[in-house]
Amino acid sequence: MASTGMPGENKMHNIIEILKMLSKLDPESIGPDSALAYAGSWPVFPVRWKVPLTKHGFKDASRDPKQIRDWWTQYPGAGIGLPTGSASQVIVVDVDGGIGEESIRTHEDKYGPLPKTLESKTGGGGRHLFFEMPLPGGPDGTVRSSVSKIAPGIDIRGDGGYVVLPPSLHESGARYCWSVLV
Repeated sequence: MASTGMPGENKMHNIIEILKMLSKLDPESIGPDSALAYAGSWPVFPVRWKVPLTKHGFKDASRDPKQIRDWWTQYPGAGIGLPTGSASQVIVVDVDGGIGEESIRTHEDKYGPLPKTLESKTGGGGRHLFFEMPLPGGPDGTVRSSVSKIAPGIDIRGDGGYVVLPPSLHESGARYCWSVLV
């Protein structure tokens, strides 16, 4: 990944190292080891399909190993949620299916290609593009989540949002998986 000169730049590099470690784990097994690997850089919380399993959802996300072990003992096989925005310093562009892909093509025809970044395939057939949160964000220092506000089929996951991370299982039976590692 090219240097952006942004604070926290090494965080995305750390994620690449974490993903390399995750690739050595059983992709069919979601458990505390996967969640703990992410927690090296990002706070996580348990989900079933896309539904948080903790009382306060993404607001409960933690990097604390004991808390993570407790959650995955209580909810074996739970998927892994990542709060987006200020909590993780990650913004995710959520591309939903064909309409989202068409919106991306239209954007790229007008403005040029999106920068290479971490990308995962969602269990529902879309994709997530992960970007380091720009600083300072909006007027209050945040980047808010939105649904199809930028373009049809394009959601922004920022403050007030979350995404599901690989190797979580989608309700369709498909797994989320990493597709592009930069």
